[in-house]
Amino acid sequence: MFTIVNMSSVDDDRTSRAIIRDEALALFAAHGADAVTVRQIAAAAGVSAALVIRHYGSKDGLREAVDVHVLKTLAAMMEDLTQGGGLPVASQMDALRHLPTDSPTTRYLARMFVEGGEAAGRLFHENRGQSRL
Repeated sequence: MFTIVNMSSVDDDRTSRAIIRDEALALFAAHGADAVTVRQIAAAAGVSAALVIRHYGSKDGLREAVDVHVLKTLAAMMEDLTQGGGLPVASQMDALRHLPTDSPTTRYLARMFVEGGEAAGRLFHENRGQSRL
């Protein structure tokens, strides 16, 4: 006998750390990291600002975690597309066209390039000479 699982409970099983990171990603993508406060991130994640700081140390630590998450997501997507028999992808930038249209990752990456920073530099350096941009 199978039990029907409420799909909303599946999302509730994620760690608070991941929820905070994902809410920060969405807010940073929509407004820019400088315009978003820790309190806004905490409210969006349904946690206290103290918990955000406990998990990430600071807003800068959280931004770094978001950067790492986005870069790892792109790298994994590129790996799946090129090794999994999918469409050939020349660079991580080309993989962007495979993101869902409502993904905050695309908007976050656009802001990352405009605002600069270490993660943008790493992504640009890894794709220099490969991107068709």
